[in-house]
Parts: sequence; C-alpha cells; structure tokens
Amino acid sequence: MKRKGLSPLIAAVLLIAFVMAIGAMFSEWSQELVQDRTEATGEHQGELLDCSGNTIEFVEVEENLEDEEVEVILQARGGQLGEIILTARPSNQQGETVLEGDNDLATAVIEDITEEQDQIEASSVPCDVRSTYDLN
Repeated sequence: MKRKGLSPLIAAVLLIAFVMAIGAMFSEWSQELVQDRTEATGEHQGELLDCSGNTIEFVEVEENLEDEEVEVILQARGGQLGEIILTARPSNQQGETVLEGDNDLATAVIEDITEEQDQIEASSVPCDVRSTYDLN
C-alpha cells in the first residue's frame, strides 16, 4: 500500500511561513496601536501641564435667601479654565459660567438655595480644578 502525503520537511516549512505571515500582520497592527496610545497620552499630559498652575478664586459671594439664590463672582488665576460648574452642597443645585483667560472675571447665579446648603463648589470642566466657599 502506497500513501501519498506531505513530507515532514514541506509541512514544517509551510507551518513556519504561516506563523511568520501572522506575526507580520500582528506587528503592523501593534505598532499602530502603540503609536495612537502614545499620541493620546502625550496630548492628555500636555493638557494637564497647561492646567497645573490654574486656580479658581471666589471674588465675591452674595447670598439672597429671600429670592433663594446666590450670586458668585469668580476669577481665573494662572490661565484659561473654560466652563465652570457651580454646585451648592449638600444638594445639587447648579449654575454655570466660563472663565476664558488669566485674571478673567465671571458671574454666575445658583437658584433654589435653601438654608441647609452651606457650601459652594466651583469646578473647571476641562482642567479639573476645584475650589470651595463656605456660606455663612
């Protein structure tokens, strides 16, 4: 009985060629993946460095409990802080404003304030900078 098939040498060569082809495809894909992640990390680190010296200062806070609102004047220190979210604590009444440059002043009003709320928090959305002000 004569059987025909691949010789072990040809099978080994084909297996090695197949593994090298798969490795080459993976190599291309992984190089692009690493490059994309490196660029994204560099951009994020640059944003953090731009924001590292920034602060938010409460210049003036005027409470008007009859109208159940608080008017806040904020000032940016160190650079552009962008959108600022003001939150009355312990609940979640909010107001918004924008600080576009160093020493920029902005006014915001938080409505529906109650006597239970004893703190105002200002936080920059793009820079993750926070500052708090204690009421009364």
